[in-house]
Amino acid sequence: GQSQGAAMKNELLSIGEAAKLKQVSAKSLRYYETIGILKPAYVDPSSGYRYYSPNQMIDLDVILTCIELGIPLKSLTDHKTNRGSLNLKELLISGRDTALANIRRAEDSLMRINSCIDEITEQEILRHKDAPYTRCLAKRHIFISPWKERKFSVKSYTKAMAELYRTAEESGATPLYFQGFTIASSGNELKTNAYVEVGRMTHTAPKEPFMQRTLPKCENLGFRIEGQSITECMNKAFSHIENNPGLYSITEVWDSELPENVYVVEVLREVNN
Repeated sequence: GQSQGAAMKNELLSIGEAAKLKQVSAKSLRYYETIGILKPAYVDPSSGYRYYSPNQMIDLDVILTCIELGIPLKSLTDHKTNRGSLNLKELLISGRDTALANIRRAEDSLMRINSCIDEITEQEILRHKDAPYTRCLAKRHIFISPWKERKFSVKSYTKAMAELYRTAEESGATPLYFQGFTIASSGNELKTNAYVEVGRMTHTAPKEPFMQRTLPKCENLGFRIEGQSITECMNKAFSHIENNPGLYSITEVWDSELPENVYVVEVLREVNN
């Protein structure tokens, strides 16, 4: 029995060798054993030393990949064969789904970042232009909800935006950092919607009263309003739009050149072609 054990150990890796080979700690390997996802191939009955087979290094690679993907280790016990070893195919399929979801989140973050950088760059130019200036907007996708209040209310606005962002995400769209109002003005009659821009549309129709719209590429006349509060800026914009019929958008602007206590909104009126 002793010679058989010695022969077996010659083909195995000690816990130290396995740890060094895969650049993990021996403590981690013991933890994987404790939770039942990587049991040693052999435990020396006299010394208690643990040994791993070379083919278990593949199991360890998969476990380490799952850690990189943020999959909880204890959930790996749900993917085991009848023999108690890891079901690699099942686990890899689960890992692939997680990796694809992570890629989607990273792409969404990159889309938000790039669109924001582009807008900040554009506003750096518009800041120095005389109003009204001409601005061409590319085709855009937005999520909207009806705005029933005649005057601007910052609490109602903040709540409306939070609901729009949440609804867009739940529908599978990608909300960007652009928000405000779209307004169709015909004198005293204003048809107003709160909106957030999204980077991609969704095939899932949002729940009522939310809607998604695609705005075509269009030329606009625009100007910026600066104020000590978002309420001051929005009320000035609403007042202007009431007195000047047309199709408008009001969008919050981030301007790094201005003091923190100064707010900016951009008012754009669509130019009829």
